[in-house]
Amino acid sequence: MTKFLLAALVCLPLSAYAGGKKAPQAEAKEHVAKATEAHGKGDFITALGELETAYSLDPQPDYLYAIGQVQAKLDRCPDAIASYEKLLASNPGDDYVGPANEAIAACKAKLPPPEPTEPVAPVAPPPPPPAHEAKPFYKDILGDALVAVGVGSGVAGIVMYVGARGTIDDAKTAPTYAEQQRLVDDAHRRRTYSIALGAAGAAVVGVGIWRWLSVSSESTVVVTPTSTGGAVTWMGTF
Repeated sequence: MTKFLLAALVCLPLSAYAGGKKAPQAEAKEHVAKATEAHGKGDFITALGELETAYSLDPQPDYLYAIGQVQAKLDRCPDAIASYEKLLASNPGDDYVGPANEAIAACKAKLPPPEPTEPVAPVAPPPPPPAHEAKPFYKDILGDALVAVGVGSGVAGIVMYVGARGTIDDAKTAPTYAEQQRLVDDAHRRRTYSIALGAAGAAVVGVGIWRWLSVSSESTVVVTPTSTGGAVTWMGTF
């Protein structure tokens, strides 16, 4: 069929010369003649090149169909399909629609099947963080010492405050005014010291309790890559 088509192309009427210069249709006809000769010798590469040159000079549907036929002979089915589809897109007429569609179907039948896509492996869940055994608070020597010192300071402050109250009572029964003033001043001083010791003891006890909590608890942050980015996991023990 290709040989018949190329032979028919050679018989197309030539345009007249204009001012001694060949018209594009005439040049195209010469390239078609060369393509027919090369095709008869089995030189399809040369035939294809001549046909493409002819089509660039004179875009006739016959030339484009012949290009697709030669491309199919060269097993260039994707190129042949593109040529046939280009031909159909140009609305060449009913005479070309049937043969072009049949040629497209024949070329598609020669194409290898598409390679199957590999399934995406699922992302493994993040591993659990290493187990951590919390340390009992009473085994923390520093925390125990802080709490003990704080409690001791608080007790000392209470004792000193009670003693200051007793001194005030003694001042009420002092035999002289001077003795009474001395006892009152002493009671005020002891009360001030007792308040300071109590406040310091409470602060030290607070630090000791914080120390207990920080030693007996631990947090773990795990960053795990996922298909969409990453996951951050926080875990703590008390």
